[in-house]
Amino acid sequence: MICDTNKHTHPMLFIPAVEQSISCKNIFEKKYAIYINIPFCMKKCSFCAIPTMVMSNEKVMDNYLNTMMDEMKKWRKYLAECKITSVHIGGGTPSILSTKQIKKLLDAVIEIFGRDIPEITFESHPETLTLEKIDILSEYDNITINMGIQSFIPERLIKINRYSNIEETQKIIRYIRKKRKINFGIDLIVGLPGAKNGDYDIAIDYIKELNIRNVFIYPFRIEENSFFYKNKSEKLFVDTYDIISQMNYFEKLVSECGFRNETIYYWTKERKSLYLYTMHQISGEEWVGIGAGAYSYINTTVIQNELLLEKYVHEYNNIGGCIFRQNVTSQLIWDMLFMIKNKTFDLKRISMKYGKIATEYIRELTKILVKKDYCEVEDNKIRLKVKGKVMLDEVEIIVREIVLS
Repeated sequence: MICDTNKHTHPMLFIPAVEQSISCKNIFEKKYAIYINIPFCMKKCSFCAIPTMVMSNEKVMDNYLNTMMDEMKKWRKYLAECKITSVHIGGGTPSILSTKQIKKLLDAVIEIFGRDIPEITFESHPETLTLEKIDILSEYDNITINMGIQSFIPERLIKINRYSNIEETQKIIRYIRKKRKINFGIDLIVGLPGAKNGDYDIAIDYIKELNIRNVFIYPFRIEENSFFYKNKSEKLFVDTYDIISQMNYFEKLVSECGFRNETIYYWTKERKSLYLYTMHQISGEEWVGIGAGAYSYINTTVIQNELLLEKYVHEYNNIGGCIFRQNVTSQLIWDMLFMIKNKTFDLKRISMKYGKIATEYIRELTKILVKKDYCEVEDNKIRLKVKGKVMLDEVEIIVREIVLS
């Protein structure tokens, strides 16, 4: 077929099958986030199955940091022409690092990836985040400290093998809040063993008193291979319907305090955007994972690092050895699983990328989720209800079944 230049602005071979709205600038300026894994903890939470090492051996951690810096340098050339949207230092427990090690790590991040990183998020634990470590973190720009508190009720924390000194936790938070350069947020878990609605009244009082402006509210879940999972006979668990009820109650309290819901679990009072790594993932963008067990997502390919610490440290030249290339079906499932974690489903992005077939899948997904009372539709926007947030594992199974059927 000969293209009639009077009717077409592009040769026929280049007319896209689905609507496109990507500017040339976005094509040539790729954006990446960076995740840095610190796989060490002081002790293991009873509900957690994340592969971490319980230790505080500075020599082991120093060797690990040195290996990570070698890995960062390997990525530097690949990312040289890209925009770094954020760095997330997670784990594990990054605040288990010594003051000297935290400075060493942050200096390396800035030297290798540049000074203009919009945000560096540093995950922390109230037992290991000292005043001296906060002072070091406050010397850098665009730092967000996120603290896994989980509950303000000591009895709940003891049952899950967490630090339970609430007075010391308050002291640490007050010190952070004095640091004008540091952004701050906390994680709380709804439905911990023994939890009642009164727990969340107390949590709200602390949130107000301590001027906490960012809160992640997660439903309690027992991960496979965790202590709780292996010891199910210990009747410590809250009924799923009680968790849904408690989550509804707590979200209502948080909303009445002026927080707005940014993702399914993140609530904020900030005017500026924070937790950019999370938003980057949810938006379907690519990222680089650095450290033992970390994985990257690049060009529809998942690249996973060696999980075992000793192998990672001694065989760092083989980093990225496990590669899983996605086909179109697995890409669509991947994108949809991230999509549902946003405040509202980004239907347009998925439809533009995959065309009509994705629209049909989303229509079927919405139909099932509405029927199960997992989501609501308002002004053509779809969002998970509290029941869907609590039952997210089942929602993800439904997504896979719809695409694979």
